[in-house]
Amino acid sequence: MAEQGPSVPSTRRRPGNATHALLSTSDPAVLDATSLNLVDIGSLASWSVSSSKPNHGVGHLSDPNLNTLWQSEGGQPHLINIQFPKKQSIVVRTSLEGSEPHKRSFGQEVTKHPHPRQQISIYADVARDDSYTPQKISIRVGTHHGDLHEVKWVDLHQPTGWQHLRIGNNGAEDPSSEQDPIRAHLLQVAIVSNHMNGKDTHVRGLRVFAPKKLEMTDGAIAFTSIEFKQHETIR
Repeated sequence: MAEQGPSVPSTRRRPGNATHALLSTSDPAVLDATSLNLVDIGSLASWSVSSSKPNHGVGHLSDPNLNTLWQSEGGQPHLINIQFPKKQSIVVRTSLEGSEPHKRSFGQEVTKHPHPRQQISIYADVARDDSYTPQKISIRVGTHHGDLHEVKWVDLHQPTGWQHLRIGNNGAEDPSSEQDPIRAHLLQVAIVSNHMNGKDTHVRGLRVFAPKKLEMTDGAIAFTSIEFKQHETIR
């Protein structure tokens, strides 16, 4: 069991104000970052979780096998902490298991590839994971655990397949709007509650992506390869 930092109190909202997943796509297993002009930066970070069941630890979040999983074993919220050595433009894809054609939750067809610069994609299957399926999720970013702030609140209703969530510093969901990408040293995915009020949670995979063309900030060089990025650290 691994512990990392304090939790951040969830923002209280009426159920009607919770943000629902806007999009879902069809492929249950393949994360095609190339077609989205993204690069996987998960290997640049240190990962920790608030708790884990034996043989279902933090390593299963980043392995490619959807039959393995991280399972929490503790009180809610269940936390996944991803700490980078430098500020990153963060795009996240989360896998909880499932598959379904790309439809909006209210039945309209949508584009398969949302705007790549600020996006969280959650892959959930309530039929497989039942009460272990995450339902209410808070996405938080900051420079350390003491200044984490929420940038997205999600209420997944009977999720099946990829659920894409567009985010930016202004919180806008419009893919055509100009938004500043979210840059942070620390990304925290907080599972606040589960389907059917389940206690512990399952996450079968989590990927963190950044735009291939990184902006230059704080005097840092915008390296484009993983090898060079490993030398881009806090001064």
